[in-house]
Amino acid sequence: MTETKCTRLGVGALLCLSTALQFGTPSTAAANCTAPGCTIAEINLWSDEVTELVRGLVNIDMPVLGNVNHGSSLDIPGVASGVATDAVSLGDGGSVTVKFTDTIYDGPDFDFAVFENGISSGSPSLLFMELGFVEVSSDGIFFARFPTLTTRTTTVASFEEADPDDYANLAGNREHGIGTEFDLFDLTHHPLVISGDVDLDAILYVRVIDVVGNGSTFDAMSNPIYDPFTTPFLTGGFDIDAVGAINVPEPGAAIGMLAGSAMLAVLTRRRERNRRPNHSGHQ
Repeated sequence: MTETKCTRLGVGALLCLSTALQFGTPSTAAANCTAPGCTIAEINLWSDEVTELVRGLVNIDMPVLGNVNHGSSLDIPGVASGVATDAVSLGDGGSVTVKFTDTIYDGPDFDFAVFENGISSGSPSLLFMELGFVEVSSDGIFFARFPTLTTRTTTVASFEEADPDDYANLAGNREHGIGTEFDLFDLTHHPLVISGDVDLDAILYVRVIDVVGNGSTFDAMSNPIYDPFTTPFLTGGFDIDAVGAINVPEPGAAIGMLAGSAMLAVLTRRRERNRRPNHSGHQ
């Protein structure tokens, strides 16, 4: 049997439970990326614009220290660098929203990936990582957040490594050069998807929001989320490298869709013209 999110033990299985409780049936997608995570080479389209960058505080408990300032919004669009020091810091509670030139759709397996700069000291199972919530939008107004889950129940010190398998649907739990994978199917029963405000076959925006790692932010089951805290330096908080899409329309398909839309518009205008009353007296 193919391994899926819902057949793996540990946090993956628990995520299936939390997603089911929140939105309904969770994803059973197998990885179309190099599991776990997605490599740079497996990305088909990269974001090309930052529509909003909100810098968070160096230390949310000491606002006097001000906001982080490492990196520029110009560093985020395009291909991930995969270099640990080449990322943009969000700070405590900071966020970034990126836009794509083409839509991401809910296709086979995983649909997009968020690249952070997690660092491993050599342990095969531990990683220094700073985490982020992920939301998606079709119009840049309504954003649906992925259901998250953590099984970590203790605080994480400033430079402490943690187990990536303790976190699900949180960006950042992969080493630099590897993106955290997301499947839009997990949002199928989100209220904004049901209402039509978010179209899972037409996602243009992805937003990442830093998890404040002191336990003041929570997963979908109301468990506190812990990641390194405090990180009282100008590179603190989630460090974003890039956002890349996997499932995007092929160029031929996109052209075909445009041509079909244009033909439909022409036929519609012809039908409306034919229905108009003839005021000339002629039949």
